[in-house]
This record gives sequence, structure tokens and C-alpha cells, in this order.
Amino acid sequence: MQLAWDLGLRRITVESDCKEAILVLQTRVGSGVGSSMVHHIQELVKRSWEVRFVFAPREYNRVADCMTNLAWKWPFGFHVYQSPPVDVGVSSYVEDSTGKTEDTTHSRHRR
Repeated sequence: MQLAWDLGLRRITVESDCKEAILVLQTRVGSGVGSSMVHHIQELVKRSWEVRFVFAPREYNRVADCMTNLAWKWPFGFHVYQSPPVDVGVSSYVEDSTGKTEDTTHSRHRR
């Protein structure tokens, strides 16, 4: 989200395969494991932009799933790609192009 903000994007969609994470971000409940990250995300959401949280089952977001698995092979640090690495594979792009996501919860903030 910070990168999106720094690039000047003011309408973004954050996809997650974890409904519980989306619920925590929606209800602003930030206690327990990961609460410092939740707090940081909530602070980012308060800025003057539109952020939408969408549940995307892992099987419908193969590119992200493949990149997560590949990350174990990459050097530690922050990596930015203009497009997913070749290792992800064309079939993942094709499968993701169906756009099967479940927009069950979202958050919109404008100032």
C-alpha cells in the first residue's frame, strides 16, 4: 500500500486469501498477533484515497500464490516487479484472467 501511495495511485484494491485479515481491517480490531502491521495498514487507509479490500481465494489468484512460493528463493529484501517474473508461468496469467474474486467487504476513504 505504501508503494501504491508513493506512486500516486489513489484508488487501489487489496486482495487477500484470508477473510479474517479483511475482517480485521474492516472492523479496525487490531489486537493480538500482527497488530502492529494492522495498525500501520489502518493508518495508510486513513489517507486521502480509496482502498478496497477484496477476498480472493488462493485458487483464483495463482500469480500471487506462485510469487509467494518463489519468494523463498529470492534474496531477503523488497522487490518490485512491473510484471510477474517469468517463473510464474503463462498458465497462471490465463487462470487469473477470469477475475474470480469475492467482493464481500471493502473500505472506502476519501478526504
